[in-house]
Amino acid sequence: MDGSTQQPDHQALLARLTYDSPEAKASRMRRKSRLQKVIVPLMRSVMLAAGVLFASAHNWVVFDAPWSRELSAAALFYASYALVSWLALAALYRPEETRDLARIFLRLDLIAASLLVAVTGGAASWLFFVPWVRVADQVTGGVRRCGEFVPLCLLSHTAGIVLGSVWLGYTPNWALETLKIAGCTTLALHVALTSRIAEKMRSRTRATLDLAGDAINELRQKSKELEKARQEAENASNAKGLFLANLSHEFRTPMNGIIGMTELTLDTELDRDQEEYISTAQRSAQNLLHIVNDVLDFSKIDSGAMSFERLPFSIRGCVRDALVLTAAQNRSPDVEVTCDIDESATDVVSGDESRLRQILVNLLSNSLKFTPEGFVSLSVSSTEQPGHLEFEVQDTGVGIKLEKLETIFEAFTQAEESTTRRFGGTGLGLAISRDLCVGMGGQMRVESQEGRGSRFTFSLPLPPAESAALGSSTTGALFTDDEEREVLLLVPQGHIRRSITQRLEAWGIKVHSCGSVEAMREAIRSLAEPPLAAISVSTLKPHEFLLMDGQLTDLGHVPWILLQSGEQTEDPKLPLDRLQSLLLPIVGPELRDAIESLQVTNSVPTTPGRTRSRRRPPSLRSARPLRILLVEDEPVNQRVAELLLRSWGHEVEIAQNGAIATELTALSRHDVVLMDVQMPVMDGLSATRHIRSREANGGEAPVHIIAMTANATPETASDCMDAGMDSQVLKPINRGELFERLEALSSSLGR
Repeated sequence: MDGSTQQPDHQALLARLTYDSPEAKASRMRRKSRLQKVIVPLMRSVMLAAGVLFASAHNWVVFDAPWSRELSAAALFYASYALVSWLALAALYRPEETRDLARIFLRLDLIAASLLVAVTGGAASWLFFVPWVRVADQVTGGVRRCGEFVPLCLLSHTAGIVLGSVWLGYTPNWALETLKIAGCTTLALHVALTSRIAEKMRSRTRATLDLAGDAINELRQKSKELEKARQEAENASNAKGLFLANLSHEFRTPMNGIIGMTELTLDTELDRDQEEYISTAQRSAQNLLHIVNDVLDFSKIDSGAMSFERLPFSIRGCVRDALVLTAAQNRSPDVEVTCDIDESATDVVSGDESRLRQILVNLLSNSLKFTPEGFVSLSVSSTEQPGHLEFEVQDTGVGIKLEKLETIFEAFTQAEESTTRRFGGTGLGLAISRDLCVGMGGQMRVESQEGRGSRFTFSLPLPPAESAALGSSTTGALFTDDEEREVLLLVPQGHIRRSITQRLEAWGIKVHSCGSVEAMREAIRSLAEPPLAAISVSTLKPHEFLLMDGQLTDLGHVPWILLQSGEQTEDPKLPLDRLQSLLLPIVGPELRDAIESLQVTNSVPTTPGRTRSRRRPPSLRSARPLRILLVEDEPVNQRVAELLLRSWGHEVEIAQNGAIATELTALSRHDVVLMDVQMPVMDGLSATRHIRSREANGGEAPVHIIAMTANATPETASDCMDAGMDSQVLKPINRGELFERLEALSSSLGR
């Protein structure tokens, strides 16, 4: 039974417990009516019948005459009286009337008691006490009711003695009878007085019920107030959720156009100034999007709607992604960013990769923002507890005052009052990171000293994944033979140089670690054989590269691995067939892959002509073009998506709303439908339901529908799946994610 059917019964029970409530009074009237109309007449009939049987047994024992004419007359009277009283009460009794018909019959019952004493011998009867039973059965009525029946019972007893002497001829011994009457009267008065106890108990019970009724009424009022407050809270929560969904949509929709257009522009030929301007605009848009994501994540955590996945992923890959995402933020050449992952730490683990990456990005961004010079380091290590990893982000920034450490994880709070103006930010990053950490089963700690820097540490349960299919090994020796391999390493920054040196030596490679060009040239002169590779930062002058490469050429064709940071650098003028580039900071797998590729191919993959930014991936091109229907009402987003899809080689048809999309899907076959959710005329959800219904009725093969939405909420994702969509991408669209999804779909279609 559901709550809606239980509630009325519950309320009725509370009403009946309240003594003076209409429901309680009505309930009492119903019980009283049933008592006087049914139960009491039934008991009267039973007792009168029992009286005849007792009288017969009495006369048999005492007088050896079990039946007599007088007893027959009494039995007939009893039967008639029982029937008349029952009918009268059933027809005439009204519990609300002042004149109580039931009490009249209680008095008339004493006549029947007198008759019973008379037919059993009067003064000689052993049943002389029967009239006095009436006093005892009125105890629940109180002392007044009992006292009212004492003289009536005395009269009934006396009448029975007189009638017995008249009918049966027994002469009473009035002295003895007076003594018997006096004794019965004394006992009756005692019973009446003891009924006072019952009366007090009823009074207390009624007082208790009154108090309970008052408490129930107050509880009922409080319950109404709480229900009203709950409803208001739900309405407020729904309003907040709707507002955040609209906020997400209104921000993400133009951001999709801005970020998409800047990405497309960066794929064209630009000079350095133009590239810098467009890149700055793109970073600003990404920062604004990050703020929107922070607000949405905080709302999810605050409402308890945040969910966590447990899927296999690579720790080193996740750390690498976090460092790449924050690399553009490190614009200062005075800040070194390093990464150190314990070689013994399990790489492929089971957990929520996106939430871990979000925590790392927040902590790294926070450290970079508050570190004008020095270093920011990220380290990952195993703990004594099996299946747990510890992450540490340390910096040499401005630090945190001791009194601020307790509030640093509170929402909308920053360590300094002035930081909102100096550094910006919502003050949500650390609060979200701490809550995500707790939600994943971990704890976050902070140590800081003002002016010296901060250290954020957290541990998470990340057990090894059952399948380690995410790439090859990233630890242990690189080479199985005993031949010594050497590399040259030129990194002026001490923390970065030491981190890379330790990693290379752990792989069994001898490192000539240099902090300057002069030290590098001296190391080259000391070599007798060509090294495996020369690894250097990309910030050197072109002539410095040419001098070092000229020395290396005397030993052989030595490949170069350039370590690039976020700042712009000059073209090193090195041969492209001996050049690879990696982005700082180095996590490990990318450097290991680069060195392994040198060993396998004994050469460096040719890099196409020098681009304006080595960080940009090469243009993507689909191996199996698809026929795509793009359903989007916003012209800028239409243009961005169309240019992006066509650049990948796909055929694109455009529909401005869901109604047009349903018509186009009915007229021709498409491989994929990219469906916006919020559109005029007909939205994406309604259009999808219409398409799925037509496919089911017509026996058509279902087309793959991907939702495109700016509402980053679980409710929106659930609505899309319920409507019949196959998957979802968020705006602004991640071009890499969309490309991979379309390529996977193309492979499944056999295109």
